[in-house]
Amino acid sequence: MRLGDLDVVDLAIDERPAEYAMRMAITSWGPMEIELIQPLDDRSIYAQSLRSNGGKPHVHHLHCTAADYDAALAEFRGRGHRALMSGGFRGARFSYLSTADELGTILEVGHHPQEWSFPPPDAVYPRPPSDTSQPGRVADPTEERMPDAEQHG
Repeated sequence: MRLGDLDVVDLAIDERPAEYAMRMAITSWGPMEIELIQPLDDRSIYAQSLRSNGGKPHVHHLHCTAADYDAALAEFRGRGHRALMSGGFRGARFSYLSTADELGTILEVGHHPQEWSFPPPDAVYPRPPSDTSQPGRVADPTEERMPDAEQHG
């Protein structure tokens, strides 16, 4: 399966092959990454969780990155947990585990190659200024932004 320029692989729900779709917004707050996820179908655990919470926004899961993804999954399976939903893209892998009874929430275990990064976003807010030294280039949103003269206050 392909999603834009992403190679999406091994999508599964309850450890059976399945397709699902979502839209994500990701931001960082200090060392914490925050994801807002909108299910685009009714098959994903995101959609199921939204239905069970009356459509209200809520914390769905916590994520941890495992140095050894397979060993981490084996450890959780050994404790009686299963993958509620899993998949991979661009060399990264993820599994949402059935930890809600034990931990009070779903735990997502993930792993990605060392030089891995998310694909470029569809949009950035606030819109970064254009780099006038290279026509057509939009500044990288992670670059430090110099204040405009109108922004002094």
